[in-house]
Amino acid sequence: MGTGFAKRDGSITEKLINYYRARARGGVGLIIVEETAVEARGLGYGYQLRIYEDSHLDGLGELARAVHDEGAKVFIQLAHAGRQTLPAVIKDTPVAPSPVPCLKFKHTPRELSIREIKDIEGAFVAGADKAKALGFDGVELHAAHGYLLCEFLSPLSNHRKDEYGGDLENRTRILINIIEGIKRRVGDDFPIFVKISADEYYEGGLRLQESLEIGRLLERAGVSAITVSAGNYGSFDWVVQPVQKEPGCLVHLAEAFKRELSIPVIAVGRINEPSLAEKILEEKKADLIAMGRALIADPYLLRKVQEGKANEINKCLADNQCINTLFQRGREITCSVNGDLGTEKELHFR
Repeated sequence: MGTGFAKRDGSITEKLINYYRARARGGVGLIIVEETAVEARGLGYGYQLRIYEDSHLDGLGELARAVHDEGAKVFIQLAHAGRQTLPAVIKDTPVAPSPVPCLKFKHTPRELSIREIKDIEGAFVAGADKAKALGFDGVELHAAHGYLLCEFLSPLSNHRKDEYGGDLENRTRILINIIEGIKRRVGDDFPIFVKISADEYYEGGLRLQESLEIGRLLERAGVSAITVSAGNYGSFDWVVQPVQKEPGCLVHLAEAFKRELSIPVIAVGRINEPSLAEKILEEKKADLIAMGRALIADPYLLRKVQEGKANEINKCLADNQCINTLFQRGREITCSVNGDLGTEKELHFR
């Protein structure tokens, strides 16, 4: 989840490194660093991390080492915003599979040419190659929430008539090409996760049965795990679920994938109670649990559970102060229950 703790140009700061260090020290097994743009047109907001900028690579490597030093594994999430950005952010017209207006910003993106799609595939592959060289343990491809890879998957946003549009296999082509390209470049021993919106909860968008077929195609392509999320910018209450949504409200989607696939499935979505996370695993509805806002609220959540201090956890309220700060003000996240957020160095790493 984005933090806004990077510099204005997206380069790494000590504050960002210590933010992730604290969560690694708090007992997280694998940290997936926030969405990182693979090219300049892929930026979704200011202060976003950028793996395409060579001047930023030393900082990203330092971040990976810091997480390792605290005993956790670390992936980086590779992303392209597609139409879900603003011209002012990318200094250009947003791009997409088809010229279908953005559900949030309402502008009409420019349709990508085949050559441009190939270039974007190459940018994802190059990002994964750099991530491995920098010491990251794997990558997650962000194909959820209405961003570019999701735009190709979804009939809502992909109206193409060529090899990248039409039937499901064609709409999945960009993602499969990226996965195969990464494997050719860095080998089969570098894990690739894919995050998808199993249901966009928007008329004309992806639904579960179609997404399950996408999952089967991804499994055949050799992905290591699938993170099962939901929603797009037109159904944002499913992307970052507010308090009105039940805890674990997306687990049924993960469970459906778990029944169909043999690769690990990651559940996400208002899983803010350790007991709920454990129940999901015990009932075999998922293989792994992803937490975002719960760990913003309390970086030591897992350690407190291990030490029998679960009653001391600062529990996420799902009031979305964090995401509202990031997108409405365009700057650093804050948290209603964690006033120490962003001061991890002063508290833990003197």
